[in-house]
Order: sequence, then C-alpha cells, then structure tokens
Amino acid sequence: MRFILSFLIAFVSLAGGAQAPLREALLADKGPRLVVLIVIDQFRGDYLTRFSDLYLPARKGGTLGGFRFLMEEGAFFTNGRFDHIPLETGVGHSVIGTGAPPFYSGIAGNDWFDRATRKAVYCTQDPLDPSEMSPRNLLSTTFADELKLATGGKAKVVSISIKDRAAILQSGHLPDTVVWYDSRTGQARTGKYYHGGRLPKWAQEANEQKLADSYKGKVWEAVVPQAHDRCIPVPAANVGAPASFGARFPHKLDGSDSGYYGILRMTPWGTEWTLELAKRAAVTEQMGKDEVADALLVSISTNDYLGHAFGPDSPEVLELSVATDRMLSQFFNWLNTHVPGGIDRCLIALTGDHGVAPIPEQAMRSGIGAGRLDMGSVYKKIIAALDERFPGEGDWRLGESAQWVHYDPDTAKARKADPEAVEKVIADVLSQEPGVFAAYTRTQYMEGRLPITELGKTLYRSFRPDRCGDVHIVLQPWWMLGAYPSGTTHGQPFVYDTHVPILFRGPGIQPGVYVERVSPEDIAPTIATVLGTTFPSACTGKPIGLSTVRR
Repeated sequence: MRFILSFLIAFVSLAGGAQAPLREALLADKGPRLVVLIVIDQFRGDYLTRFSDLYLPARKGGTLGGFRFLMEEGAFFTNGRFDHIPLETGVGHSVIGTGAPPFYSGIAGNDWFDRATRKAVYCTQDPLDPSEMSPRNLLSTTFADELKLATGGKAKVVSISIKDRAAILQSGHLPDTVVWYDSRTGQARTGKYYHGGRLPKWAQEANEQKLADSYKGKVWEAVVPQAHDRCIPVPAANVGAPASFGARFPHKLDGSDSGYYGILRMTPWGTEWTLELAKRAAVTEQMGKDEVADALLVSISTNDYLGHAFGPDSPEVLELSVATDRMLSQFFNWLNTHVPGGIDRCLIALTGDHGVAPIPEQAMRSGIGAGRLDMGSVYKKIIAALDERFPGEGDWRLGESAQWVHYDPDTAKARKADPEAVEKVIADVLSQEPGVFAAYTRTQYMEGRLPITELGKTLYRSFRPDRCGDVHIVLQPWWMLGAYPSGTTHGQPFVYDTHVPILFRGPGIQPGVYVERVSPEDIAPTIATVLGTTFPSACTGKPIGLSTVRR
C-alpha cells in the first residue's frame, strides 16, 4: 500500500496535479487508518441548512459535534445531485459505492423486470439462489472492493444497515462482513454469500442480548418543539405510519405490538441500533488500528421509513434530523478515541441516497400542483386501447417496476402486434393522464430518439436494455405512482429527489464550502484517490474536494 501511495503521489506531482498537502500527509504516514462512509437514507440536501441552527456546534470544548463538525471542518458540497432515475435506495447506494450510473452498474431500480426470464427481480436477489441476498447483480466493483484488492485482502471492510440492499450494494463483492436487520424478528442477519451465512461474533452477541428488544416501551418525545412552527403537521389521514405509532408526538414504542420490530425502524432507536453495531464491529475487528486502511460502511435507514410516513416538512423529520445529529456526535467522539491518532486519521464521507417529495395532499392544500397516479385504473385504459388496436386472445399481463411499464410479448406475437406499435399505444394512453410529464418507449431509447436535454441525458445514463421495460413513465413534479392518500415517496428526476448533501473530512481533504454542482458518483473516486487505489471498474465520477496547490 505504501508503494502504491508513493507511486500515485510521484505521478501526480510530475503531471502538475495534486501536490502538498495531500502528498505530504500521505508520505508522512498521516493517511487514513479508517474510511467511514455514512449514507443517510432519504436525506435531502436542504436538511443540513434548514435545521443547521438546531444542530450541535462543530466543537464545544473537547467535544465534537455532528453534522456541523463535518460542515465547518470538512468539505461541504451544497449542490450534490444524482444524475439517474429512479431515485431509490438500491440504485443510490450502488452509485455511491461504484461511482457509476445504472447503465454501467446494472442496478436499474430496487426491483426490475428481467426480460430474459420474464420475472420480477429484487436488486440484491441472488441469481444463483433466489432465496438469498448477494451483490451478484452489481456489475461494477466498489471503492471498497478496490481497497481489498490493493491491500492483498488485508484491509477490513464491514457494511451495516437496516436494509439489505443498502448494506450489500454500497460494499460490493469483497467485504469481510455485511449485516442487516430482520424486521420480523429484530435480529441482525447476513447472507450465505458472506462466509456461508455465518454471523460475525459481534452481531451474534447483539442478537443474544436482544438489542432490538431493549428499546421496548421507549417514548419518542419532541426535544425542539419551539422549532415546529417551521413545519407542517400532517393530518392523520395522510400519515403513512401504523396507527399504534400515532400521528403526533409523543410516539411510543409499544413492545406488545406485533409490528414492533418494523416500527422500530422509523425511530431514532433504529439509528442507535445501526451505530451500535458499527461500533461493535470496529472494536471486535480492530478496524483502524494499523496503517492498512479499513472501511466501515454505515447506511442509516431510519430517515427513509419515517420520511415516507410523515413527509419532509413534518415535525417528525425535523426531530429525527436533530436526533441523528446527536447520535453522529456521539459516534464521532467515539471514533476519536477508538482510532490511534483520533478523528484526524479517519476519512469520513457523508451523503444521502436520494431525497423525497412532499405529501401530495399537503401540496394540493397549499395550491401547488401535485397528485397520485392510480396505475390500476390506467392499466384498464391501456388494455382497452390495446384490445381495440390488436384484437385477439391472450392476457397483456401489464406490470410496472422502476417506473417502466411492461407487457407480455407472447400476447403481442399471438395478435400479430408489432412491439413498437404496442409501445406507442401504451405511451399514448399514459401521455394523456394527469401528472404524466412524458412516456418514452423502449424503441425511442434503443434508437437514440430521446430529447436532447438534461433529462434525456439522465434517462440514457439509467437505461439497461436487459433490465428495463417497454414504456418509461416520467411524472410531473410532486406527482407519484399510487392510489392511497397517505405518506409520500421518491424516484423522480427533480431536485427534491436528486439533491443530497456531500461531506468529506479527513486526510487529503481541503475544507471549505463548495457550491458547484457535483454528484454522489464523485464519492468513490475521491476516496480511492486519497487511499491511492484505482477507481471502481465502471466509475464515471471524478475526485472532488482534495487538497491541491497550483504551480
């Protein structure tokens, strides 16, 4: 690893690129001992600035803060934007880990329709054993994979999340351990891909101690109610949470509720469970204790579960952001004592995997155009139009995944219907629906006939011919698929879904506030550059925020 770093630094110096202090820090053995990637699920970029006055100070005495510690002492990119669609957890974590868009990474959605098998596929469903989870659908290496390769396997890589797709896709193919949460039992679990499914000791102990059960009976009280005047309370009819959780503070974790383990995921204790496992992993695996850099990858899912239920403008999201800030402060202070050399020997990266739209009913009450598109009723119109144009026998078997509508090609063949003509009928019906911005056909994609716009570029970067359907739906801003008038979601190529924070702090990082547009695709190559490894195999991102001097 030392040789790789020296070679990289010498090459960059000759090329007139990055020099001191990045070069001097690395040659002085002051590079990172531990890379800590923190991805907060459904964490919009504005949450850092909207609530900044409620967060802990960057430092107070010898105590480190949470978000503001990174914002004020690290590189804070205020204009981080994803350049793909759909904006979903699986896709976002794959982009962050690989630095590659769906076109290259293969992760076209949380789910997609496999054209070869004509079956729905979950993004981390193992193609060799569909009952198991693995990274085999991911077609690129990650920065963590490249770290393992560059160190002859000596670097330790551990990935933890409540969600399996988050933990698996951010870490890639070669991690030592990947652990996620079973919402049926409250237990940590893993897959057979990882050491035959054997849980590491620290996860086994958490299960034996029933860590998830230790939060039963806790009550989530508001800690900054004076700030709720900047929020919009959600009417109970529009809240997407279980009735036992309640539509207003305080929210109680009823241990006798059969859905307790699922509800835990939308409370601050879901985040506490995640960070507690991260600390146990780092201690047991001795991560960050020597000069071979390790990687601890942590995805915090709580914000997503809560955000879906209450929306981005609710008191609940404000309070959870504040609670997350406090827990990150505790975690950073713990890292400061765990890693030899302290927090300054940690390369910390923090971002979100996507944003979220406001609850449509709230937007409509404010006079803003928004709504929900009921695909069940739309399918009836599409089938009627197809039957009229192509009469005959057979079920069209319409379905939707990752915002792509697909149909049964055998039915089209039996009715002597040309695929392009079938696509056009479907697209024409969709285009007449309120809330639909555009409907683009597979043929348009394959022939390069999408509009030459920023949206067109985003769509092409997201298209996998083998994992995308027949007609792609792009909705109007603040519209979403679904008929139920509660909760909200994400997925569209608009700023409320694409804008996420990007923060770095540690060796080789130039502190400051950066306003230029960057992408989460830039996270993986930035980490790789500091580590001195090659970029992930399909990476399209670029290093950002590094210490440089100009000749």
